[in-house]
Amino acid sequence: MSTDQGWTVSESRRIPPFKIARDGFSGVGFRALRNDDYSTADPFRVILEAGQIRSPDFRPAFKFNVDAQKLAEEAGRKPNELVVSILLTDPAVLESRRIASWPLQGLPDSYEIEQVVLDGLSGNRGIELRLCASPSKALREVSQTASLPGQIVCDRTFGIDTPVDGTGFPITPVPPEYFVQQKLPADTVWTIRWNNVQDFNCPPEDALTILINTEYAAKLMMLSGTDRAGSVIWAQFAAEIATEIALVVFGSKPDAPTSDKGLLATLVSKLQGKPRVSLAELNKKAAIDGDGIAFFRSRFQSVFGLGTKIQNIQLGGRG
Repeated sequence: MSTDQGWTVSESRRIPPFKIARDGFSGVGFRALRNDDYSTADPFRVILEAGQIRSPDFRPAFKFNVDAQKLAEEAGRKPNELVVSILLTDPAVLESRRIASWPLQGLPDSYEIEQVVLDGLSGNRGIELRLCASPSKALREVSQTASLPGQIVCDRTFGIDTPVDGTGFPITPVPPEYFVQQKLPADTVWTIRWNNVQDFNCPPEDALTILINTEYAAKLMMLSGTDRAGSVIWAQFAAEIATEIALVVFGSKPDAPTSDKGLLATLVSKLQGKPRVSLAELNKKAAIDGDGIAFFRSRFQSVFGLGTKIQNIQLGGRG
């Protein structure tokens, strides 16, 4: 940390307490489905439906292309002192475990996750696989060098996500070509596909689907559960989507909800705050272009905690 004329400058990068090989796994290929090509993208994120994770085509596999000597040298250790492990996390059940391990010098050409491991997955919130290298046992201590098992000197994460409904509405990724077919720009981020505009008492998943461009879907999904800045972007994203939905629903001047699990009842419940508003008032707001948009947007910004998330971001300031 340094100061200059009263300003405080803080280094925000994580500084590891020992040497690490930052790019040691950069050549490792990964695939999620049996017929997928191996990808070396870093970070790797792919979105699959929960049903795909339970299908026979779901075969996560690694193709190892690792320079063991270089990785070990950058970590300050000998190749025979390091072990490579695959850690699997199943977020739905808050469980993490090691599913495979090899000496760094004994890595196979490829590895496909065993069926018995896949059978035990819930699949409801995707999975995360972490490839990591660490000392195989307690080693002689060397300054600024990892010497204990569990001290990770090289790692890389591979994420397999399922569509999340942080907005409260169903989400499905679609390719850019879909938007082009709808006479929209190929770089459209999201749109809403209405499945039922006759009866808003049906469940939200029957009434509509939020379609997200596959070019951006993985990063958007990551934002919903990553750092504080990411949560701000996600909250704004969710508020904009909900505002458009509310304008369509209440713009139709619906009668009182007949199902407490329907889209209409869901929206009415979300929009209750201070002061409370009646269904008649919501219908009236939707009919006023500028005022209606501002009203629904502000309410949903509150619902998704946008202001609180902005307040939680810590920025550098005057010392």
